[in-house]
Amino acid sequence: LKVNNYFNKFDNLKKFIGEIRILITILISKKILTVSYSTRKELIKRYFFLPKNLKTKLNETLIIPNGIIKPIQDKNICLPKYFPKYYFLYVGDRRPHKNIEYLIELISELRKELSEDVYLVIAGSKQYKNKSLEKKILNNQKFIFEFEEPKDNELFFLYKNCKAFFLLSISEGFGIPLIEAAVQGAKLIANDIPPLREIGPKNTLFIKCKSTFSDIKKIKNYLLKKNNINADKTLSKFQWKHSSKKLSAFLLKIC
Repeated sequence: LKVNNYFNKFDNLKKFIGEIRILITILISKKILTVSYSTRKELIKRYFFLPKNLKTKLNETLIIPNGIIKPIQDKNICLPKYFPKYYFLYVGDRRPHKNIEYLIELISELRKELSEDVYLVIAGSKQYKNKSLEKKILNNQKFIFEFEEPKDNELFFLYKNCKAFFLLSISEGFGIPLIEAAVQGAKLIANDIPPLREIGPKNTLFIKCKSTFSDIKKIKNYLLKKNNINADKTLSKFQWKHSSKKLSAFLLKIC
């Protein structure tokens, strides 16, 4: 609802239907669950005009965060031909809110400042057809490597061996790839938005995504530092078993 041109067709109509669906959900649900405190705050802010009993329901939204699985250690990885040795990494789909076009501009400028020939690996599904992004990738294909639908073991390898992982989304509910990369010890660079602030571990670099000049200075400084992410602490905090315990306790209570 917040992102311009999120839907390829009938954008305004689909957003109108989406808004109605959320309002109906708030109206008829006995309890609301969401994945982050940031999402709950956003719901409260967006639907401030609702009657008191519905606003109370929103205020009582139960937070059940997403989780991650323990990484698979597999040395027998068969990488695509000509896979780059030094690379930055993005993992996810290609919808407009993922801000990949800004990421490409950022890496294009950053490469001029670095001594190594660093690539950008874009890994994930190409199911969503983002024509603007496809054109941007084509115009910068000299330093972009696309890795479509990586398997779990391939994904863990990508996280573990990247120079840094980027998640510059302008809007997220949670942001699972950020913590997936964290448990592999990758350096993390994220857009400075509340949901990513909420889950980003210590030593994550948050940037404003407003000026490549300003952001590049921060990134260069960050890459030079030995400010590693605590992988074990991240894995301990965001295991699915913690989320399932909260959900189980809730279900037992209402039953």
